[in-house]
Amino acid sequence: MKKIFLVLIALIAMSIVCVKLTPGILQKTSQKVLSETLQTKVTVGDVSLSVINGEIAVSNVVIKDYPKFSDANLLKLKKLVLKVDPASLLTSTITINEFTIDGIDVKLTGGIKDNSLTEIEHVLALNEHKKVQEEATHANETAEQHSGHNHQHKKDVKIRVEALNIDNIKIAAHITEPFNLGEKQLKLAGLNIKNIGGKEGVSINNAIAQVTKSLNIAIKAKIEELLPAQKAYEETKHVLEKGLETGKEKADELLNKYFK
Repeated sequence: MKKIFLVLIALIAMSIVCVKLTPGILQKTSQKVLSETLQTKVTVGDVSLSVINGEIAVSNVVIKDYPKFSDANLLKLKKLVLKVDPASLLTSTITINEFTIDGIDVKLTGGIKDNSLTEIEHVLALNEHKKVQEEATHANETAEQHSGHNHQHKKDVKIRVEALNIDNIKIAAHITEPFNLGEKQLKLAGLNIKNIGGKEGVSINNAIAQVTKSLNIAIKAKIEELLPAQKAYEETKHVLEKGLETGKEKADELLNKYFK
């Protein structure tokens, strides 16, 4: 009987979602939310829904780079599949049982410590700081206006992801600091992140921050593998240039000595 009841709840939840969240609405809403959150242009391609298994499939999510780094696209996520717990759609915390991203193209510009991906982390951190300040201000105003009364503030929807699997990560990295590496083509086999948001869930802003941080750490480690060889190259180049400069100075001295 309990199983039948749970199935009914799931069916009701999925029916509500199908009525309220059509692919077109999901596409426009996610595009708007992501653009506002990341503070850069985000375009979302095709979106499809499967009522039976609570699956959302999205293709071609493109995130524009920040002007301070380049005018190209920073990220292109080719195919995303989210398996959602239907019952969680009736609560304030949406649970994604499995989130798979098949194919990410990253065009990274900047230094090891300051680049396009760290800029996303910076933007998300500022968003969170601003939100905390706004909530504190709201709480103070509410306390003053409703002193002695029980007043509940509407909670934001949170999300939690039990497992995120990212496959086929291709990186075009143009690193300028600490050495100018030019553009290097790199690959990561994949990235697996568990339990995003914990038991209670987190805001979309903080969920993206967790994923971006993990992706940035993995890419940074891959790029740093190139640095010892690049360092040796730079040092050798410097010695040769210094040698040529010294040789030219000696030659000039001899010419001045014997031919002036």
